[in-house]
Amino acid sequence: MSIGSRIGEQRCEIGWSQVRLADEAGVKQSAIGNIESGLRQRPRELVSIARALRVSPEWLETGKGPEDRAVAAQARRS
Repeated sequence: MSIGSRIGEQRCEIGWSQVRLADEAGVKQSAIGNIESGLRQRPRELVSIARALRVSPEWLETGKGPEDRAVAAQARRS
């Protein structure tokens, strides 16, 4: 699974559009679209996107590390 796939999956899981994620992360919607479609493999906005999605940048980048959906869900409830 790619960075874009993980971003798209997490975004959909919380019910956000690309526009909403872009607004929350402080980036353009086109950046989110390009990342999710695979046009951008190493996004410089990774940290801000991870923060908006409440997951770790490491998990978005590699699929490993402390993404842990339970932790992410708990953070969203806070």
